[in-house]
Amino acid sequence: MNTIELEAALGTGAAAGLVEALRESRGAELRLDASKVESLGAACLQALLAGAAAWRQDGARLTLTEPSEAFRADAATMGATALLAELEESAA
Repeated sequence: MNTIELEAALGTGAAAGLVEALRESRGAELRLDASKVESLGAACLQALLAGAAAWRQDGARLTLTEPSEAFRADAATMGATALLAELEESAA
């Protein structure tokens, strides 16, 4: 299983790199390590939502490991707690 360690600052400037990393890993099982995330912006959240949908469509496994409190808080602020639950459940 491949692992992508998410950047500390997942703002607009990090979105293109995140999309590219997801694109390069498509079709394989993938783990997203969110343990070092200090902030999550809307553009990166959108990339993660699109990634989750793509992996679901492909029938592949995409999991989120160790989301930081900042990641959780920012995701909740943007209404993405269901994404967290889905990706963490698939890790079990």
